[in-house]
Amino acid sequence: MSELSSAIPTRTPIKLWLPPEPKAAPTIALMPHTLTSGPESGLCNQIYALVGWTVIATIHKTALVLPNWTTHDRGGTSVTFDHLWEAEPFIARLRALTHVHAYQSIDALPSGMTVWRPTPREGGAIAGWRKYKSMHHVGANISAHERAVFLGLTPSRRLRARISAVQRALLRPASSVDADASGALSRGTRTPAYGCLHARIETDMLASWGLNRAGLPPTLDDFLSAMASVPHLRRLDVVFVAVGLAISEADDAVLDQPTRWGARLVRTREGKAWHRGHRNASQPSYIDAAIVDFAVCREAAWLVGWPGTTFGRTLAALQWYDHGRGWYEVCPGPSIRRIDRYDLHKECVENNATRDAALHRGGGAAARGDGSRGNASRAG
Repeated sequence: MSELSSAIPTRTPIKLWLPPEPKAAPTIALMPHTLTSGPESGLCNQIYALVGWTVIATIHKTALVLPNWTTHDRGGTSVTFDHLWEAEPFIARLRALTHVHAYQSIDALPSGMTVWRPTPREGGAIAGWRKYKSMHHVGANISAHERAVFLGLTPSRRLRARISAVQRALLRPASSVDADASGALSRGTRTPAYGCLHARIETDMLASWGLNRAGLPPTLDDFLSAMASVPHLRRLDVVFVAVGLAISEADDAVLDQPTRWGARLVRTREGKAWHRGHRNASQPSYIDAAIVDFAVCREAAWLVGWPGTTFGRTLAALQWYDHGRGWYEVCPGPSIRRIDRYDLHKECVENNATRDAALHRGGGAAARGDGSRGNASRAG
């Protein structure tokens, strides 16, 4: 294994020209449906859908009503934008980078403004996510819209208290953490003393990886073995692990132990539930838990992940947008390399595709998609 600098050529994207700042406010407001990419939409697919809705507003020269989000809880519950995020910073960022006027709710619209809610023939609830995907597929440059959404999403005060409590657990022994206190680490005021590993090792990915066109994900052993080979990653003695509850007993035990180079592994459990079969009816929202993990990773000193997950790719984008730096990509094998841009992950996916084809031909457990992994339970 070696740490390599990426030199993958990229296609010159099509320029999406933004219209000049309009002299008059728009007369139509686009009102998206609750953010979704289809059944069980995760946090980052909802973020992608929001980017798509901002692109639609630009193309049609409309204003935008901030959409609701879905929590997954109780089969899917809608919550308002400001329940999860600060509305005003988002509205300001969107206006500055894309010229799109946004409003927190229909009640905030100027008098006389017409509301447009896309019908099923116009894409319906999934129109935003489809627009995001289609723009990427044709190579359109929607970086202004991505930056506006990614950078504009600031967790609400309600969630920031939880985020700060987790960060205190990373900066000192967990037993001394006061979960109700707030504000131990503010962005930009001190250097984070922890790294972040996004380990996509949950059972739903092991069962469905063949459908996501990103190949077989790394095992926990792959991640930790690869990280052990990089001196820069071994310098910090605390690693935050963004991971769900639906993992193997063996992996769960490994995450309770120090790494082979002595780093402490810290993860969150509050508000999380198994991906399938266990509805999260009483604890705080699952999307709350996802935002907490996301924000903690966003402020880490470095990011390790796998490009086959939207959560990891979005965090990788923020490494670039927030800090102008890259991230560490782990592929099965394992291999690890530093990538200086968030969107240069095709080589890992292509290598996986070749490996996956061989697995399918061989009829192995991974090819069957039954969640079995030859070394899924090994780590150190």
